Amino acid sequence: MNAATVEARQQEERFSARVPGLHASFLEKSDQRANQTVAEMERRFEERLGQLRDAAESHEEQALEAAFRAVLNITEQSH
Repeated sequence: MNAATVEARQQEERFSARVPGLHASFLEKSDQRANQTVAEMERRFEERLGQLRDAAESHEEQALEAAFRAVLNITEQSH
């Protein structure tokens, strides 16, 4: 075998030996990014849920007043 063939095989073996480590590193980084994305989505969900609850509370009194007016209006019209 000539030196170029030996060198090529050695490089191929070194690369093959590194593949599992590269793969594991890629999976770890992918997992970290996925966890960060999920955490961000949960944070945004909780933030929006809080906003919706605040809006519901602030409009609850108006809704009750409108409902009472509607019921009283119907009651008055039926008498």
